[in-house]
Amino acid sequence: MKKLATFVLVLAMILSTVAVGVNATTLEEELSTQMFDYFGGNEADLSYLPSDAPLVVLGDCVEVDDMVIFSAYAVWMGADCAEVAERYGDCCVWAGGITYPSHTGMFVRKDGEIYTLKEAWENGIIIDLSPAVGFSEYAQVYPIGDADLDYEVSVLDATLIQMEVAKMRPLGQHWIFEVSDVDDDGDVSVLDATAIQLKIARIE
Repeated sequence: MKKLATFVLVLAMILSTVAVGVNATTLEEELSTQMFDYFGGNEADLSYLPSDAPLVVLGDCVEVDDMVIFSAYAVWMGADCAEVAERYGDCCVWAGGITYPSHTGMFVRKDGEIYTLKEAWENGIIIDLSPAVGFSEYAQVYPIGDADLDYEVSVLDATLIQMEVAKMRPLGQHWIFEVSDVDDDGDVSVLDATAIQLKIARIE
């Protein structure tokens, strides 16, 4: 009788573990489901898509305390595409063609609610974007001062800015200026290189 009771207990534990494994969803699956509803609730005409088409495409995501920062977009016809580079604190977000409903293609989920990055930032839901540095799918997130776009601020970045100022080597795409304009004065100058050097030396 004892053996039978033990067997039943072990069997129950195995079955409950299997059930949890079957019902458990990954963060990506949760976000995909929630974003399907989120995009579907907007005014974009999605009727041209076949019913089994992958509507939502998720990119990078990171969990920070009680929220998730992630990139995503929906596929639909007639969407406006534009190159966007925007500063959020000590970070710069670049997106090459995602404008609806988030021009950066980045979102924040907190307490089950989805916000565009801009909404979350303006409402104080997120105050530090640094956990997303390194995002490279659909939205790219760089620390301000990262002129070589390697997701780190180093002496090399200061050198590249100095070379840009001296006209020895251009930085390239115009949006890189947004990342390189450390003092946010609308110009990339030796002051930005100095600011990077001071930051590295921890003399800010």
